[in-house]
Amino acid sequence: SVSFFAADGTSPSISVPPQKMGTTFFTPEEKFLYDSARLRILGEKNTKLVILAGKYSDSHDAKDLESLLGIIEGAGAKCLIIEQPPMLPFGDKNALIYCATIPWRQKTQKGNLILPLGESETWRRGMSVVHGAVKKFPTANILDIADLYLSDQQHIFLMENHIIQYIDDDHLSENGALKAKSRIKQKVLEILGS
Repeated sequence: SVSFFAADGTSPSISVPPQKMGTTFFTPEEKFLYDSARLRILGEKNTKLVILAGKYSDSHDAKDLESLLGIIEGAGAKCLIIEQPPMLPFGDKNALIYCATIPWRQKTQKGNLILPLGESETWRRGMSVVHGAVKKFPTANILDIADLYLSDQQHIFLMENHIIQYIDDDHLSENGALKAKSRIKQKVLEILGS
């Protein structure tokens, strides 16, 4: 009753019709087949809800996202877009190793390590693109989760209460992801119940 489509470094948005354009992880043919399968599943099943999660800070326009939202709405499904977590400032590095290299005196007594936001403008711009697209589709919703990882509007927890929240600059650790679990569950139940 559930289908999962996830691929490293691949946006949840889809060109409609799918294009044969390669990515870092897909050949052009593989990407075409992957996108075609994602679209096909919407037409074959009585889909009630599509959940999208991705790195929207890479988005510069909403065309592909709007096309996908239109297809989801046309299939009679609702859509939940999970907000991209805020990004850490140190690039594509292992967060645990990064944390270990910082002198303990920079960490608070409570076991927190707070860093400035990384790529905050691209992160905000990407979420602005998503919000703009969602406004056009009444069946689409956005779930805000950034507040779970921010200590204030300009700073982010890498470690909170001695628990690492990220595995690198833009991927949550399992513990970091679990912080959003109840909020996601509540929103899914709210959408499916309506």
